[in-house]
Amino acid sequence: MTPFRKFLFLLSVLLTLLCVAAIFPEKGIRVTESLTLYFPTAKEVFLPKERKHNLAAEKMIQTLARDTIETVATKPIAEEKIEFVIDSSDATRLHYPENNKAVLYPLFELLDSVKANGGSIRILHYGDSQIEEDRMTGVIRARLQQEFGGSGPGLMCPVPVAVPMSFQHSWSSNFDRYVVFGNYWDQADHNRYGVMCAFGKYEGKSASLAFKEGRLSFEVSRRVERVKILYGYGESPAEATLAADGVSQGAKLLRSGRGLHMVEWQLDSAAKDLKIQFSGESPDIYAVALDAKQGVSVDNIPIRGSSGLDFTKVDSALLADCLRELNVRAVILQFGGNVVPVIKNQKDLDWYRQAFAKQLAVFKNHGLHIIMIGLADMSMSARGDMVSYPAVAQIRDVTKEEVLKAGGAFWDMYEAMGGENSMPEFVRATPPLAIDDYIHFNRDGAAKMARLFVKSLMKDYNEYKTRMELKSLLSNASTK
Repeated sequence: MTPFRKFLFLLSVLLTLLCVAAIFPEKGIRVTESLTLYFPTAKEVFLPKERKHNLAAEKMIQTLARDTIETVATKPIAEEKIEFVIDSSDATRLHYPENNKAVLYPLFELLDSVKANGGSIRILHYGDSQIEEDRMTGVIRARLQQEFGGSGPGLMCPVPVAVPMSFQHSWSSNFDRYVVFGNYWDQADHNRYGVMCAFGKYEGKSASLAFKEGRLSFEVSRRVERVKILYGYGESPAEATLAADGVSQGAKLLRSGRGLHMVEWQLDSAAKDLKIQFSGESPDIYAVALDAKQGVSVDNIPIRGSSGLDFTKVDSALLADCLRELNVRAVILQFGGNVVPVIKNQKDLDWYRQAFAKQLAVFKNHGLHIIMIGLADMSMSARGDMVSYPAVAQIRDVTKEEVLKAGGAFWDMYEAMGGENSMPEFVRATPPLAIDDYIHFNRDGAAKMARLFVKSLMKDYNEYKTRMELKSLLSNASTK
């Protein structure tokens, strides 16, 4: 073939492709519910594509850049602005049923009581992989412990899904982990998973766990003054011995038998290096609690891959016993991202709504205050662009509506980021605030988003405080 004929052949191919591009539907041809065929337009071929900007996300990133991680746990609440109205233009505000901020006042009252009178309460933070490593939870914990007292990282799973930044964590190789959500070979032949939706059990007659302060944790959360082990269903008695900063704290008997049991050590001084040695056959070990003697505990409980639909799978009686033993008064839920890719139609969305509502009922039936952190923006590739999954806003709406129906509070992380197509801005930020899977925040981004959330929570707490003070002044004035 001569060069001229080669040129004519290539030209004819190019003209054919241009004709196809001219007549091919711009929105593609839908083959199946999950498959659509696209063909590039002539404009897409010959003209450089302009990158779309999300101005709201860019503005938020600029705001976050001025808000360093180091100030998260140290900024005095007196600096926070107090407002008495619902500011619908504030994308970082908490949402309440019928805009009634008093929904959380009983929780604020409990926190104030702990601060003034001592005692302790616990808040569980359940979420998916977005909170692994204590991301987000660590910031929330530090701020609440700074304000209301308390220290320590809280509940630790014997074998965690990811080692938290708050405390370094190691375990002997004969420990196994059983989970309510995950591969079938990681699941138990029963549903007694306990408060962490997972438990550990060791093989043989001895095992060990070790905990040491983490370099990336906040100082306020590093000190441990009290250690508890929640366990149950041992076939024979066993023993646990604790060493704190190298000093033996003595041995505790782990009873055999059905139901939840607990052993506790009160330390003479705060410790940062803890080792637990087990001897005898293993019971099911639900959690090790590393706390202060008084104050607030906030626990990081990630369930990788979960859509938040696993709580109805956990033995209700055992969960109730765990919540009572630990004095849990509130839960923070952070789910939704894992179900986004599988939502294809209204039927799928209705199914998720019904299933999620049942999970909320579990916590409501246990008398817990519910706060939800909505899912973040998530991006997929579409014709060369990274765009939000179609179901992100739908899942945000569904979870928000159901949380408000259940009498809880909702923090809209998707809207706080900047809404649709905000995740690409977080990935491209300098320095980046999310990783290039366009789904997960990096540690810096997670900490900054947690900062936004807890700032909004404390803003409403400050309003509650001012309202109570005004109410007291008016009451005193009326009696004079």
